[in-house]
Amino acid sequence: MKRHFDVLVVGAGSAGSVIASRLSEDRSCQVGLIEAGMMPSDPDIADPLKWTVLQGRTYDWAYRTVPQPFTANRVHEWPRGKIVGGSSCLHAMAYVRGHPDDFEPWAAAGGERWSFSGLLPGFVRSEAFTAFDAPSRGRSGPLDIYLPDTEVSPVVRAYMAAGQAMGIPVLTDHNSGELAGTSPNSLNIRAGKRLSVADAYLPPEVIERPNLALLTAHEVEHLVLKGQRATGVAVVCDGESMTISADRIVLCAGALSSPLILMRSGIGDADTLKQAGIRCLADRRDVGRNLQDHLLVLGNVYSTKKPLPPSRLQHSESLMYLHGSDPTRSTGSPDIVLACVVAPSAAEGLSAPPYGRLSRF
Repeated sequence: MKRHFDVLVVGAGSAGSVIASRLSEDRSCQVGLIEAGMMPSDPDIADPLKWTVLQGRTYDWAYRTVPQPFTANRVHEWPRGKIVGGSSCLHAMAYVRGHPDDFEPWAAAGGERWSFSGLLPGFVRSEAFTAFDAPSRGRSGPLDIYLPDTEVSPVVRAYMAAGQAMGIPVLTDHNSGELAGTSPNSLNIRAGKRLSVADAYLPPEVIERPNLALLTAHEVEHLVLKGQRATGVAVVCDGESMTISADRIVLCAGALSSPLILMRSGIGDADTLKQAGIRCLADRRDVGRNLQDHLLVLGNVYSTKKPLPPSRLQHSESLMYLHGSDPTRSTGSPDIVLACVVAPSAAEGLSAPPYGRLSRF
């Protein structure tokens, strides 16, 4: 097996799949792509309606949070993908770029190339969006963006109409300008099946490139450092430890595993590393801190007076982005999101009726 690459990408998830695909377009560049999991083989992954039952399977890292003070100190399941395609194989398929204001801290830290306007050409190039024409939308990219119309559940249509009656803005979709308001979710679905980022960027013709090596079932323990430079990674595969070296290393192991690998390598908060028995090589106190996520922790269940069809999409059919101080405000980055789910979704401690059961009131 090849042990040295020009570029070694750690993690074949949502970021690593794209980076390895794009870098290997240069046939003179030898690219290695390391993934702790395997290629997808569970047919449930491709079924958009099955995403709610994938958590806890062998391709889920199955993390759990520490007690969260703002959810009554509860501990929450934190699924993350251990599979080629990463978490894009596990979660709901909603595609939302975010509000332009959300990118301002990136631009402040890394320059205008990281602003929304600086990244927009990348969004356009990545998309295959056919619902309507707009300069800000791409039509020939590898990532299908599907905006449903007639398939939208009547429950969701009523939900969006209720928002409109309250003065909440109605949007064409969530990726064409302002984000505050309500719209059907744009979805990463192709021909009725989930489209993971690996499906889009690592199809067979890409994986078969002679200058791209996909190394599955290789779990990274830590970076190999020489002075202040990373020269490789220490991995375990089938119980065997080995080192894979590269001229350049791109760490794409996700929001949890990327800082974890850095900290195992001695890069992080010195006090935290000392508690874990790891020698600190670079005291970087922000590594592993200030991570924010939108865990599914709340839910209200409503019964219907008459039978309604099940979701034809992926249950979570619409998001309503709002400003807490003024839900009718249409500009600026919102701070609240309400999801309309066409399936029972109840908070911990509450009982939801079985899926598909009709309850009358």
